[in-house]
Amino acid sequence: METQILFHLNQVGVIPALAEAEGPQSAEALAKPRGLDQRILETLLDYVCGVDSILTSTPDGYALTGFGRAVIARYGKETAEGFRVNMFDVRTGAYGPVW
Repeated sequence: METQILFHLNQVGVIPALAEAEGPQSAEALAKPRGLDQRILETLLDYVCGVDSILTSTPDGYALTGFGRAVIARYGKETAEGFRVNMFDVRTGAYGPVW
């Protein structure tokens, strides 16, 4: 389930936006410019925060954790379409204890 959520969050630009942000981002700030339903996005982000350690929820919004930033640095790359992360490698192909 998480792999699918992360794949889609990456595809619509939420993961790259969090990677580029200097601080937490509200669900509204992430949803609005991407034409996403804020309630659904918030549910998905809360789910990832609850089952994984790459995202955290703060009173100011959502942010990558230090571990999340390390994952993005390792698996992210700049492409012609912008910054992208291979989310399959991140949470399906990578085994947690290896980190």
